[in-house]
Amino acid sequence: MRSNLKTAVGICGLVLGGLTVQAGITDGFTQYTANYTVQNWTTGCGGFSDLGGGEYETWVCAGESRVEMRWDNWPNQNIDNQFECDAMFDGNTQNTAIHQIKSNTGGEVIYLQVSSPGTLRNDNGAVFLTGMSGSWFHINSIFNPVTGDASAYINGSLKVIRNYPTTDRQWYFKNGCYNNGLPAGGKSTAWFKNIKSYVKSASGNTDLPGYYKILNRNSGLAVVVQYAATTNNAAVIQWAYGGSASNDEWGFARQSNGYYEVVNRNSGKAMVVKGASTSAGAAIIQYTFNTSGNDEWQPVDVGGGYFKFVNQKSGLVLGVPGNSTSQGTQLDQETDTGGNNQQFQIVSVP
Repeated sequence: MRSNLKTAVGICGLVLGGLTVQAGITDGFTQYTANYTVQNWTTGCGGFSDLGGGEYETWVCAGESRVEMRWDNWPNQNIDNQFECDAMFDGNTQNTAIHQIKSNTGGEVIYLQVSSPGTLRNDNGAVFLTGMSGSWFHINSIFNPVTGDASAYINGSLKVIRNYPTTDRQWYFKNGCYNNGLPAGGKSTAWFKNIKSYVKSASGNTDLPGYYKILNRNSGLAVVVQYAATTNNAAVIQWAYGGSASNDEWGFARQSNGYYEVVNRNSGKAMVVKGASTSAGAAIIQYTFNTSGNDEWQPVDVGGGYFKFVNQKSGLVLGVPGNSTSQGTQLDQETDTGGNNQQFQIVSVP
């Protein structure tokens, strides 16, 4: 095993290496300088290269363990910490982890894997992206050991959300190539640049950072407050994203029960089930948040980078009625059928 000690100092800006970074994900975080040690547990084939300019290459071969950049334990283990980088892997990479949020005694809450060539998934879960090899992409991953809240984003799109309660306080970030079962003769190679570490600036805030567009899987349309209204009882509909108002953007404020207030950026009001109904087909509106349960939602990962929204009061899910693909259709709550009209992509916006 060979070890190198280096220091990474981040580069600020919204465009890094040709990639547009969704700044909202790092809003409310403070960047800090972190050191890494190269963990090269190989037998001569695998290796590590500092390419200069903050870019690094790692590779591992079949029969070897790993080559990874192991970053310092977080200086503050009792609040959200965030890892950010640009990454790329080649078309031969498979059965290899490229990024982890890890504790040696607490496990891996985020474990980004290339399973078959070109794919990405988390911790043996469902593949959420394909066709990823050979191109740079952006990673943000966040974990708070106290609340257990963890999330991961690829190119600004939320792909992983999970709760991982733990008393462990030895967490750190890793990136590189960790062999999870390369076939005979196989070799995985991954590159990384613009690596940064952050800690959340304000304690006690467990919201998802920034604002998001919420896109229906079936229609491709966004969840929107009709007419950019700022009044109670305005309908929540689907419509093409990108108007001049921010009525098609939402924040996620975590509640003590683990559910979220989904709050409209334009109006400041919450997405709720009208009349606190527990019946399928009840309409979705915006209303002043009051913790009555009908205004709290749990995003649940359904695979492929999509989520269903489960209402705390009714247990029903957010949906677009009739599998409609038409603009202006008001959303409702429905019995969970697993349909694409009940699944949504959550994408960070500046």
